[in-house]
Amino acid sequence: MIDMLLDTLPKVAAEVAAPLSACNKVTMVSSGNGAVGASKITGELLDIVVKLPKAMEELTGIDITKSLNRSR
Repeated sequence: MIDMLLDTLPKVAAEVAAPLSACNKVTMVSSGNGAVGASKITGELLDIVVKLPKAMEELTGIDITKSLNRSR
């Protein structure tokens, strides 16, 4: 099960990023606080990808992080 989840994570991450690759133009509005431009978009995508293991745990009941730490 863990192997299947680890195999699936990159596919899910690709699906998260796919809509951005289909955009012709991105308009960003900023309050002036924090990152802007490409670094902001990259940060948003990374935030989503970082949350994937927790989302997979909620869906499957398997904590991938703990399982990986045990196998080391």
